[in-house]
Amino acid sequence: MEASLVEKIEASNILVVGAGGIGCELLKNLAGSGFKHVEVIDLDTIDVSNLNRQFLFRTHHVGKPKCTVACEAARDMSPHSPHNDPVGFYVAHHGNVKDNDRFGVNFFKRFDVVLNALDNVDARRHVNRLCLSAEIPLIEAGTTGYLGQTTVIMGKQTECYECQPKPTQKVYPICTIRSTPSMPVHCIVWAKELYKLMFGSAPDSMLFEDEEGDEKSTFMSPVVDGRLKVEEKPSAEKLLKYTKSVLTALFTTEINKQLGMDRYKGAKKTPVAHDVEAMTKSIKAGDLKPPSETEGGEKRVWTNEECCQEIYCIVSEMYTVATSPPDIFSSSIAFDKDNHVAMRFVAAASNLRASVFKIETNSYYTAKGIAGNIIPAIATTNAIVAGQEVLELMKILKHGKDKVMEVCKFTYCLRAKTRKGFFLQPTSLQPPNEKCYVCKNARVVVSIDTKTFTLEGFIDQVLKKKMSFNSPILQIGCDQIYEDGEPEYEQNLAKTLENLPCGGIKDGTTLVVEDFEQDMEVNINFVQMEFEEEDERGQFLIGGDKPVAKKTTKDGGGGGGAGGDKMGEEEKKEEEAEEDDDDIEVLDANELPPPPPAVTKGKKRGREEDPLSSEKP
Repeated sequence: MEASLVEKIEASNILVVGAGGIGCELLKNLAGSGFKHVEVIDLDTIDVSNLNRQFLFRTHHVGKPKCTVACEAARDMSPHSPHNDPVGFYVAHHGNVKDNDRFGVNFFKRFDVVLNALDNVDARRHVNRLCLSAEIPLIEAGTTGYLGQTTVIMGKQTECYECQPKPTQKVYPICTIRSTPSMPVHCIVWAKELYKLMFGSAPDSMLFEDEEGDEKSTFMSPVVDGRLKVEEKPSAEKLLKYTKSVLTALFTTEINKQLGMDRYKGAKKTPVAHDVEAMTKSIKAGDLKPPSETEGGEKRVWTNEECCQEIYCIVSEMYTVATSPPDIFSSSIAFDKDNHVAMRFVAAASNLRASVFKIETNSYYTAKGIAGNIIPAIATTNAIVAGQEVLELMKILKHGKDKVMEVCKFTYCLRAKTRKGFFLQPTSLQPPNEKCYVCKNARVVVSIDTKTFTLEGFIDQVLKKKMSFNSPILQIGCDQIYEDGEPEYEQNLAKTLENLPCGGIKDGTTLVVEDFEQDMEVNINFVQMEFEEEDERGQFLIGGDKPVAKKTTKDGGGGGGAGGDKMGEEEKKEEEAEEDDDDIEVLDANELPPPPPAVTKGKKRGREEDPLSSEKP
């Protein structure tokens, strides 16, 4: 490595956002490469389920902030001594990157380059906007199973994270399902693993914890050690007692333990433990009438009491000789969405989990629709994309941020090798999309029923959930009609858009939306459009009459295209989410790498030159 590049590496100030699967790999690479001034932001704490692939963490670290432990490990790996240069030497910031009081634009301006190792789309959008405002390069990476991608974003040179619309599918990624669920899909995947823990081979479940662990969860003993023996034909009373002990351990004792450890101190919603004793008080031993078999039972959302009743009925079925699977407690007992008993269990257990964390609950049918698209996360893919991020970082330091478009690449990590035998395929970065409202200040067209949609619904569903505004300020002409957090405007929230002050929002109205936290201003043009209740497009459209983003193929298709975005009832329930660092993942089109560009017929495509390498392709 050139002496001048070594000097730049040692002098550079680097920010890493995320200390999970990709983040651990990144910090290892940065420390080994000689980077000294690195700061890390991460909200999460270490869970037992992280230990098998987030290799900077050990059993005795469980419950501690990921960023703190990861920085300590990076210091130990670094060839430099923190005593000689303690300022900025792997500094941890335990908090939410969207906390503008701590991590605003001025904070980001302190750094030369930002590296993303995030696990959710909303936070990625936020970091993208802060880097654009601070005028610093952002190196972005993501993985989904064997597929991965790494790219570089530099304002005014390359397209930003939001330049291309993301295709929407009914499959979603999953990350911290054990510790901090935030969506129904997290709870459903957790319930699938619980089914395996209770009725299959317990060590095969990601919820399983080895007896030698220092911080064994309180539910392990009641669930696994307390298993009954089918051949002993347990009585109805024993089955009910076992069910109650399991539910209490999962939804009361364990939750209270985590609350006592301040595990959820920085969470948006603090979980509330269930009173299982009260919820199961009405269940009688031998009363085997599951809610799923009542009229309309599979199409409505069960109460917590009904979920407990359903689980008791399932436990009874699994332990009764006449109905028990012959291979119970073996590896062949795994979740199958077409197995009615397994799906009933997942629907009930996931709803109990969701209500603890104040997440929307679902009917049996809705849960079944979410439950079928699970794939394993691959730690090796995380390592590959993290290595690519550091290579792109070195290119930027060597050539300067003004040369990003020329020297950096968008690199795909493929599942199947190319015709030339490569699993990595670099392609040129793309210029900004002229229609991007984030980096090009383009106007956004929103088609919506202004006669029925309230301002509160528009802010929550459109501005915050779909456009990722944090603290929006709304203006019609020169008049302000809303500012986030200001009580004087709360009276407008319940009004329909057309009945707002200053003439309201109607067909042809232009609304100015500002967000000082993200240093962003967007003009929204409204089109009055009525939607049927069952309209497959949802209840509003962003960007046109219909979305035209390319569909993602099963083995890694994706990519964008100009056009609209949609928001339907199912998407409001399942929403975009995480994708990179847990044992179990659900595919998400938002994070799948788009397919490599087609090769022009008649022309050979060679390896692209690496600006860091002295070798020619």
